Amino acid sequence: MTGIRAAIRIVTVATVATLVAGAAAPTAPTARALPTAPALPTAPAASATAIPAAGAPRAEGAAARAAALAAASAAWPKVTGHWLHEDTDSKFTAWFQDGELRRLEEVAVRRGAKPLHGRYYFEHGALFYYSGEAPAGATVGGGPTAMSTSVPVLAEFEGAQLRRAVRVEHYGEVPLDPAAVAALRRRAAILAGVARDEWSATGRR
Repeated sequence: MTGIRAAIRIVTVATVATLVAGAAAPTAPTARALPTAPALPTAPAASATAIPAAGAPRAEGAAARAAALAAASAAWPKVTGHWLHEDTDSKFTAWFQDGELRRLEEVAVRRGAKPLHGRYYFEHGALFYYSGEAPAGATVGGGPTAMSTSVPVLAEFEGAQLRRAVRVEHYGEVPLDPAAVAALRRRAAILAGVARDEWSATGRR
């Protein structure tokens, strides 16, 4: 009987010890995943048109930069003048940004001929884009097969480098020859010089 009582006591003590150990080390609660935060809305891309300052990077083509410049120049000061050369009287309007010539539009009137228009765009004093007209029969591609008395002329420059210069005939583009390109550059330089003189005469800077 004494042995039985001792065994019962040992079992009882072991059971109590197990219960005490279980109470001392509670089971950690199961972690629950936090709810995912909703994604923030993406901001719409900016669509503002960059103002074509003289030092702006050339990310766009020359034609696009010239179009942006023409739009912006509506708010810039301008001067008007004319240049007489042989039998041609060129009247022009020139726009300045912070005292720098940026755009010039010319109407060249030659006796007995249709007036021709020219639009010149400048950066750092150098011509970078030209869009104008030439007599249809004056150079390659004209003559009796031409569709009009004048054809469009386009030229793009990067400093002293010519990037593109063409006349747009009814059948396609025809590259300008070196002499025509040189004449275009000379004309742009002369008109720019006359426009700057007109600007200086106004006393503005």
